[in-house]
Amino acid sequence: MRDKKVREQVLLPNKRSQAQIIVTVLIILLVIAAIAIVSVVIMNLVRQQTGTAEQRAACLDIQLLITSAVDGENEVTVRREVGGGEVSGVTVIVDDAATKATKATNSTGSMAELQSVVLGLNATLNSGDTVNAAATIEIEGEEFNCGVKATKVVQ
Repeated sequence: MRDKKVREQVLLPNKRSQAQIIVTVLIILLVIAAIAIVSVVIMNLVRQQTGTAEQRAACLDIQLLITSAVDGENEVTVRREVGGGEVSGVTVIVDDAATKATKATNSTGSMAELQSVVLGLNATLNSGDTVNAAATIEIEGEEFNCGVKATKVVQ
């Protein structure tokens, strides 16, 4: 009789120890799931920042120069200097001297190094107007605006 009890105790562990093992396994699984979720979020952030850094680096060396913006005319000449990657477009924005509002914009396609382009405007330039030229680049099929690369006040 005593042997039977001893065998049952050895073969069948008590229920309290089974519950502790199950809880421990569940906690380990939860920790693994949390680590997986956090790693996915961090990897996405790193990928986004890498793209942003690549974009900024490509924009750094692009230089534009507004060579002509004359009072009374309705066109602006923009020249691209040496350096930088492929420029997929240039946009000219004219801000009115009196109202500080945008009074004219125009865009062109890609520009090679040392290329000049004349952009017609739908408004006449006045003394004091501010002309801004912004470059657009393309990286892996996606376009990024490099921001204003040249500014000139009409004389």
